[in-house]
Amino acid sequence: MPEPCYIPSKMLIHCADVMQTDQNATAFGIHAKLESIDRQFIVQPAFEKVYADAAMIKRGYRQSENVEVLKGHGRFTGPKILAAEGFDEELTAETI
Repeated sequence: MPEPCYIPSKMLIHCADVMQTDQNATAFGIHAKLESIDRQFIVQPAFEKVYADAAMIKRGYRQSENVEVLKGHGRFTGPKILAAEGFDEELTAETI
Protein backbone atom coordinates (compact mmCIF):
# COMPACT_ATOMS: atom_id res chain seq x y z
CA MET A 1 0.00 0.00 0.00
CA PRO A 2 1.76 3.18 -1.13
CA GLU A 3 0.52 5.58 1.55
CA PRO A 4 1.00 4.48 5.17
CA CYS A 5 -2.27 3.95 7.04
CA TYR A 6 -2.28 2.44 10.49
CA ILE A 7 -5.97 2.07 11.35
CA PRO A 8 -7.52 -0.96 9.59
CA SER A 9 -10.72 0.81 8.51
CA LYS A 10 -8.71 3.73 7.15
CA MET A 11 -6.52 1.29 5.21
CA LEU A 12 -9.61 0.00 3.41
CA ILE A 13 -11.14 3.46 2.98
CA HIS A 14 -7.91 4.76 1.43
CA CYS A 15 -8.08 2.07 -1.27
CA ALA A 16 -11.70 3.00 -1.99
CA ASP A 17 -10.71 6.68 -2.19
CA VAL A 18 -7.97 5.88 -4.71
CA MET A 19 -10.47 3.93 -6.83
CA GLN A 20 -12.98 6.80 -6.62
CA THR A 21 -10.27 9.27 -7.69
CA ASP A 22 -9.58 7.07 -10.71
CA GLN A 23 -13.28 7.03 -11.58
CA ASN A 24 -13.53 10.83 -11.31
CA ALA A 25 -10.38 11.43 -13.38
CA THR A 26 -12.37 12.07 -16.57
CA ALA A 27 -13.32 15.48 -15.16
CA PHE A 28 -9.63 16.34 -15.63
CA GLY A 29 -9.27 14.81 -19.07
CA ILE A 30 -7.76 11.59 -17.72
CA HIS A 31 -9.42 8.47 -19.09
CA ALA A 32 -8.51 5.47 -17.00
CA LYS A 33 -10.16 2.08 -16.77
CA LEU A 34 -10.35 -0.14 -13.71
CA GLU A 35 -9.15 -3.57 -14.83
CA SER A 36 -9.44 -5.54 -11.60
CA ILE A 37 -9.26 -5.35 -7.82
CA ASP A 38 -6.84 -7.51 -5.84
CA ARG A 39 -9.01 -8.06 -2.78
CA GLN A 40 -6.33 -10.09 -0.97
CA PHE A 41 -3.75 -7.31 -1.45
CA ILE A 42 -6.20 -4.74 -0.06
CA VAL A 43 -7.66 -6.71 2.86
CA GLN A 44 -4.64 -8.69 4.11
CA PRO A 45 -2.73 -5.73 5.63
CA ALA A 46 -5.86 -4.66 7.53
CA PHE A 47 -6.33 -8.17 8.96
CA GLU A 48 -2.65 -8.36 9.91
CA LYS A 49 -2.94 -5.04 11.74
CA VAL A 50 -6.05 -6.20 13.63
CA TYR A 51 -4.39 -9.47 14.69
CA ALA A 52 -1.17 -7.70 15.73
CA ASP A 53 -3.12 -5.16 17.78
CA ALA A 54 -5.18 -7.90 19.44
CA ALA A 55 -2.03 -9.81 20.41
CA MET A 56 -0.48 -6.65 21.85
CA ILE A 57 -3.62 -5.89 23.87
CA LYS A 58 -3.72 -9.46 25.25
CA ARG A 59 -0.05 -9.23 26.30
CA GLY A 60 -0.74 -5.91 27.99
CA TYR A 61 -3.67 -7.34 29.95
CA ARG A 62 -1.71 -10.41 31.02
CA GLN A 63 1.12 -8.22 32.31
CA SER A 64 -1.22 -5.88 34.21
CA GLU A 65 -1.80 -6.18 37.91
CA ASN A 66 -5.34 -6.85 39.12
CA VAL A 67 -6.42 -8.15 35.71
CA GLU A 68 -7.45 -11.74 35.11
CA VAL A 69 -7.89 -12.85 31.50
CA LEU A 70 -10.36 -15.68 30.94
CA LYS A 71 -10.74 -17.45 27.63
CA GLY A 72 -14.09 -19.01 26.86
CA HIS A 73 -17.75 -18.18 27.09
CA GLY A 74 -19.36 -16.24 29.89
CA ARG A 75 -22.67 -14.63 30.71
CA PHE A 76 -23.90 -12.04 33.14
CA THR A 77 -26.09 -13.52 35.86
CA GLY A 78 -26.70 -10.20 37.62
CA PRO A 79 -25.32 -6.69 37.98
CA LYS A 80 -21.50 -6.98 38.08
CA ILE A 81 -21.75 -10.79 38.31
CA LEU A 82 -20.32 -13.04 35.60
CA ALA A 83 -20.54 -16.82 35.23
CA ALA A 84 -17.60 -18.09 33.17
CA GLU A 85 -17.29 -21.44 31.42
CA GLY A 86 -14.91 -23.73 33.32
CA PHE A 87 -15.14 -21.84 36.63
CA ASP A 88 -17.20 -23.14 39.55
CA GLU A 89 -17.69 -19.75 41.18
CA GLU A 90 -19.26 -16.64 39.73
CA LEU A 91 -16.97 -13.66 39.29
CA THR A 92 -17.81 -10.27 40.75
CA ALA A 93 -16.05 -6.94 40.42
CA GLU A 94 -16.77 -3.24 40.17
CA THR A 95 -15.56 -3.35 36.56
CA ILE A 96 -16.02 -6.42 34.37
